Amino acid sequence: MDHSEAVLKCLDLLCGRGCREVLQSIQDLEAGKPIRGVEGLTSEEVREVILELKIIMAVYESP
Repeated sequence: MDHSEAVLKCLDLLCGRGCREVLQSIQDLEAGKPIRGVEGLTSEEVREVILELKIIMAVYESP
């Protein structure tokens, strides 16, 4: 999937915070809570961020 530059920057920022923070960010975003790093993103871009973060974290949760 091709992402906007804003989505890519957001993913880079959030992933740089570490696994625990990424997991918390996913929960917060799904609950509609604002988090630092997604300001200015459209609702569609936020959904892209959530999806990509879940895909990334699935790698770490695999046995």
